[in-house]
Amino acid sequence: MHRLPAVSGLECVDTFRKMGFRVTTDGEHLIGLQRGRHIVVVPRVETLSPIQLHMVLAKAAVAVTDFTWYLRAPAWRFFGMAVEAGALDDEPTSERAA
Repeated sequence: MHRLPAVSGLECVDTFRKMGFRVTTDGEHLIGLQRGRHIVVVPRVETLSPIQLHMVLAKAAVAVTDFTWYLRAPAWRFFGMAVEAGALDDEPTSERAA
């Protein structure tokens, strides 16, 4: 079994958004997300306990390995944020010269 990362409720929500979930409810203590038929409620806490995170991931049908990968991935990959030309390591050199 993979080790669960220590994350806050908001980090968890940001990670789910990278995975295609959309925020449906944004309350003072809870944030609701949905992707297809999967509905998840994430508590707004400083650090989710391992049990809380496990339950959220199970409800979302998301593997720990997938969650960890998306957690570490930069947001610009998913939300189309502008990046300076030449700033990416994997950008082809022919496009840098243009």
